[in-house]
This record gives sequence, C-alpha cells and structure tokens, in this order.
Amino acid sequence: MLYEKKIIRLSVDLNSEEQCREYKHLLLEKLPKSNSNDWQNIVPNLLKWAEINVSEETQMRAYKQAENILKNPSFEFIFAPDTLAEVQFSTIVESVGAIPIVGVIDRLVLSQDSALIIDFKTNQEVPSSIDEVPLGILKQMGAYAVSMQKVFPKKNIELGIIWTHSAELMKIDVNRAVSSIGSIRMT
Repeated sequence: MLYEKKIIRLSVDLNSEEQCREYKHLLLEKLPKSNSNDWQNIVPNLLKWAEINVSEETQMRAYKQAENILKNPSFEFIFAPDTLAEVQFSTIVESVGAIPIVGVIDRLVLSQDSALIIDFKTNQEVPSSIDEVPLGILKQMGAYAVSMQKVFPKKNIELGIIWTHSAELMKIDVNRAVSSIGSIRMT
C-alpha cells in the first residue's frame, strides 16, 4: 500500500493576535517601499501575495498601527530608503559558547560608525522601562547584538524596539541585552 502525503492548508482563526502580528510585520516591511498615498490600494494585493486572509477588522487595526509608525516623523530614519528590512543572518559567536545564532532583524539602519538593530514587538502590554522587558526579548536582542558585532566589528551596535501597539521606540542597552544571554560584555 502506498502512502500518499497530502499537504493541507489549515484555516486558522484569522482574527487572532498572531495573524495580526504577522500582518503588521508585513506592512512595516513592504509599505515603506511605496508612496504613502498608494498604501490603501497596495494592501489588498499585498495580502493576496502573502496569502494572508484576515478579517476587515484585523486588517484595519493592523493597518492603522503600521500607518501610525510609518508616518511618525521620529521614525523616518528607520524606514529611509537606504535601510534594510527583514535581514536574515546566521553566525557562530564564540563568546556565547560557539553556538550558531540564526535570525531575522526587522530593520537594520547602518551608518558609517554604527549599526542600529530595530525589532518590532506587538505585545499588547508595552513595558514602561527596560526592567519590564521580558527576558526572552532581551535575550533575542542580545543575540542580535553579538551577531552583528561579528558582522560589523568596527561599528557601534545599538538596539531598539518599536512597540507597535503604542508606536513607541525603546532603546535597549546593548550590554544589558548581551548579559542576559551569558556573562559577556560588549565595548
């Protein structure tokens, strides 16, 4: 008897926060490449292209949050044409036990002497300080920092989180993030 493997695309509750998070990330990745006057016309095609089928309510909520971030003048430098989106990387960092680190950085802003790593977080509860940032997020940011230090050894590494729910940028102390994954320090 032959075994026939079937691939089934599961229908998920598309009003869920997980789908909304995925959709917001997609908007924050793709919309900056287009004129803001065209965004509402682009969205349906973007959803179709990404095979995301969200409710109108979820679509509007995610779009409004992404729009608030993208149109915030304080964030223009993060979404400038010369910044990088969805930067995939893979490194082995000896200082954290020679373990492989693989990830995707939401936005990477490079200048002559610095590399600013930005991660989007869609948490409903936005921490008011770095002391309230969940340990898992600090470890993720620390892993990004040690990896990018290896990629850009002459650049000053900086970290930031954009909390999509409140459209706030929180700077994260690199040493604190790195220390959350081990006993190493970055200078």
